[in-house]
Formats: sequence, C-alpha cells, structure tokens
Amino acid sequence: MNQMLIRSVKPETADTIKKMAKSNRRSLTAEVNAQLDEIAARYRQESPPKEPILSRLLRGKPLTTRTQAEIDAEVRALRDEWEY
Repeated sequence: MNQMLIRSVKPETADTIKKMAKSNRRSLTAEVNAQLDEIAARYRQESPPKEPILSRLLRGKPLTTRTQAEIDAEVRALRDEWEY
C-alpha cells in the first residue's frame, strides 16, 4: 500500500471528515481511504484513458472528429483575434 501525507487541511474540512468517519463508524484513516477510493473509481468511469496518438495514426484513426473546414475556420478566427 502507498502512503500519502496531506498538509494544510482547512480546519473545517478536517472537522467534517472526522464527523463523517464517526457517522460511518470508521477511523479517520479508513474514512479518508473510502472517500479517496470513491473519487478514484468515479474518475476512472468518467475519464477512460485515451488511446495514444501514435497508435491512432498507425491504425488510420482520425485524431479529431472535426472536419478540415471546421479546423480552418477556427484557425482563421484565432488569427483575427491576434494583435500584431
């Protein structure tokens, strides 16, 4: 298992986590671990890892779903915003 040291926790945050731990009948460490596990699981579900660009290129997959015309229009719009 890895260890983490969390510094500069706001007092109100620490108090809230202590209350959560007590209401869930867990130690402070167990409560923090449970919360971190939940956050990490949610992140993994919502943000699956993206396929590396090189493998997409080698398999002939486009890097974007935008058309060339859309990309050109965006570049033109950005150029118009630049100050010379």
